[in-house]
Amino acid sequence: MTNKYDNGSLKSILEDVFKDEKLGNCKTRIVVPAFHINTLKPYVYKTAHHKRFERDYKVKIVDIAMESTAAPTYFKLYRGENDILCIDSGIGANNPTFLGVAEAIGVLEWPIDEIQVLSLGCTEESCELNNDENKIPKGQAHYAAQITDLFMKSQDGYSDGLTRILLRVNEHRDRYVRINQKVSRKAYALGKVNEITIKNLKGLATSAERKYLSQINGFFKEKAEKFEPIYKLEE
Repeated sequence: MTNKYDNGSLKSILEDVFKDEKLGNCKTRIVVPAFHINTLKPYVYKTAHHKRFERDYKVKIVDIAMESTAAPTYFKLYRGENDILCIDSGIGANNPTFLGVAEAIGVLEWPIDEIQVLSLGCTEESCELNNDENKIPKGQAHYAAQITDLFMKSQDGYSDGLTRILLRVNEHRDRYVRINQKVSRKAYALGKVNEITIKNLKGLATSAERKYLSQINGFFKEKAEKFEPIYKLEE
């Protein structure tokens, strides 16, 4: 089995945009999840928003983006200048909303009643499984083709549910807005990119904006304080 695409084109585009910029050049607090193959554990890059985070701010944004988007079967594993060998963060953080909430509460120690979350998804596909215990099971063949979807849907559900619990969304609905359009299976697959699908995605965005605009506007009523990292890149 080989990778479906060469990641060279993606890297070239990222280099055109970000040049040699590093995580320390970011103007806001950032957490970017990836999955470290050699340790089989999540590897989360973070800006220097805590005194413990002394290293990541020196890593190139291009390397972080390549590691975090190295989707299995689509792109090969990616090894950056720090020799960390990673694959796509979707393995463990397809919906990273909860990572941001945990960072705000556990690391930054922000009061829960001062946290508001706007979470934007990349569409949610339908998934059809045998839901009749009396049917003859299809075994491995039935589940193998959809195992990735199952992992991603379960992770997305856990992240969404835990976020709602921590922020007590049942009592404070304005604290969390999750926008993730439901679409037909394979309608916008990673390997299916053309002029029509791009237009359709723009149409979905326009539809979502129309539906959620009043809620979205609530996140921009106040200007956030300027982010001052604890450690800074040398001028």
